[in-house]
Amino acid sequence: MVHATRHPAVREQLVAVLFPDEGTGSGRHPLAPEGSGLAELSYGEADAILKSLDLGMRLLTLLAPERCPPELFREALRLLSAPKAAGPGGGVAGEAADEAVGGAVGGAVD
Repeated sequence: MVHATRHPAVREQLVAVLFPDEGTGSGRHPLAPEGSGLAELSYGEADAILKSLDLGMRLLTLLAPERCPPELFREALRLLSAPKAAGPGGGVAGEAADEAVGGAVGGAVD
């Protein structure tokens, strides 16, 4: 990625891999359960946030697994996909968030 930031041709290729034009979807992202903060975003915005989280946490896990254990990725997805709180001080992740995250994180950070 650092190399790609310095070389436009490589950057174009990497962006094409990370953000393909075909099949990017529209509407709600499948990891954004209805009622969650992620569901308020466009498919592309939610996708970019989830990819950024995945890539960043993978790197941090490689650099300092004691500070960024792989399990944090699942927790981050659970929090992002949790139903929005009804009011101040409320809001615990519900079953919908757990279901959305469950199948998506099996090997997220190896």
